Amino acid sequence: MTSTTVGLPDRYRPLDQVGPEEPTETGLIRCWRAKDRVLNRDVAVRVHTPAGTAAHAWITRSLTAGGLANPALAMVYDASEGSEDPDTPGGAAYVVNEWIEGETLTERLAQGPMPERDVRPMLRRLADAVAEAHRVGLALGGLTQDNVVLRPNGLVGVRAVPAATGTMEGDINALGGLLEACLTGMRPGDADARLSGPPDLVALARRARSTKPGEGLSSVAAMAAL
Repeated sequence: MTSTTVGLPDRYRPLDQVGPEEPTETGLIRCWRAKDRVLNRDVAVRVHTPAGTAAHAWITRSLTAGGLANPALAMVYDASEGSEDPDTPGGAAYVVNEWIEGETLTERLAQGPMPERDVRPMLRRLADAVAEAHRVGLALGGLTQDNVVLRPNGLVGVRAVPAATGTMEGDINALGGLLEACLTGMRPGDADARLSGPPDLVALARRARSTKPGEGLSSVAAMAAL
């Protein structure tokens, strides 16, 4: 166990560090795939350094996310702000998320664009989930190809819920970027990307990413409806 995970309850045993480090206004979040020794299951443990009051805003967002029950969002099992001394047992600031098994969107798109029959239900499920978060005032953030996971049962899930920060406008833009990536097989904004596909999806991607007055989408719920 590295020094950044000291202070976690003995219940959680870190296995592998996963995903990119996530900077916050008050520190840094790192994520581990870990074993919950009590329930004998894999979980995602995200640790904020430093602990204590510096992690308060993120923990508050996480507790709000914990009230959501949408299959496309990783469940929040446990959270603690920790103490000013993260080296003491239970002193770390952490959030425990459901570990979502499957292939990340990054891995899938390495094979090329996704077919329309897969893109439509995936985007609808993501938009519905984000809209549910927005209804309780929570902007998720972290809607990236690395955090979106295609589950083996054909469903989709978002890891790392919620991100350290986020805005509702940013979530709409990010969903548009994910749609663009699915249609092109490339990351949003790539100079070589050629946005093509079903006209309604192309138009939806452009509207979601537009910053021009009157062209963008007013909400994720509107995106889901379209």
